[in-house]
Amino acid sequence: MNLTYQIIWFLIATWLVPFCLHIAIQAATGVYTTSSPDKLEEANCRKPPYGLEVTLIAILLSLIPTATAFLIINLIYEEIPGSSPLTKGICFSILRLCLNGDLIRTPLMNIVVGNPFRNTILKQCDIWIPNLIMCIALSFLAASTRE
Repeated sequence: MNLTYQIIWFLIATWLVPFCLHIAIQAATGVYTTSSPDKLEEANCRKPPYGLEVTLIAILLSLIPTATAFLIINLIYEEIPGSSPLTKGICFSILRLCLNGDLIRTPLMNIVVGNPFRNTILKQCDIWIPNLIMCIALSFLAASTRE
């Protein structure tokens, strides 16, 4: 795979698709990862859906964790458990979620403080699903650079 196709694959699979999933999950569930709409109104903050000016900044800033994950997976790819890029991507996704506290700590604390279980899981799916897709795509990309 030549470098141009790798860059296009990287941008689409690890950046654009997870960001679009994030927006779609929020729109479909009505559960936002920010505070409740009432609290946003009290604080005089913008309420979702946001305008283009906020979305463009969010898209550009989402490159930072994606690029960081790309560098990390390339550094540790051989050490990640699994024999296929799919299993390595799943393992890397679990590792990233654990490092950020998003796999167990955040959902458990949300439940402990009284958030409904359904809302907690929906909020976490907004993190888990894009992260999983991004890590699997990065794993396949890292595998293709080693061929």
